[in-house]
Amino acid sequence: MKEIKFRAWEKNLKEIIPVDNIDFEKRMINTGSAWRLFDEIELIQYTGLNDIDGNKIFDGDITEIDFGYGEVRRFVVKIKTVVREVVSHPSFSDETAKVAITGVVFEWKGFELFPCVDGNGDHDNESLMRVIGNIYENPKLLEGGQ
Repeated sequence: MKEIKFRAWEKNLKEIIPVDNIDFEKRMINTGSAWRLFDEIELIQYTGLNDIDGNKIFDGDITEIDFGYGEVRRFVVKIKTVVREVVSHPSFSDETAKVAITGVVFEWKGFELFPCVDGNGDHDNESLMRVIGNIYENPKLLEGGQ
């Protein structure tokens, strides 16, 4: 089982800070050098995915794929629930069913894309994507590129 990792956006300092401990009862995080209240920060969860350079991908990161022929796509990484229609098992009365899926989603131009694996078993985030920033420190990266 993967270890759940977090970092935090410190609202007053306007910077990403490390999270060593979380005390949900007291609604506080420990950064290794100080405790911060939940009201002062926004928790940011590691998705369990890494980019082409081995960097951890976190909720709120901005990733980019350069396809090499002039097309570059930028994505906002989110951990969220999306509703999709799927084909039902033949024994079900309806041919399709709506399901709610919670997971990592790459948002691009209004689309909610899930991480994919190609025919060789390569993950697109590990073979194509690169983390270039995040929505907290680098929101301008999305201007015209998403």
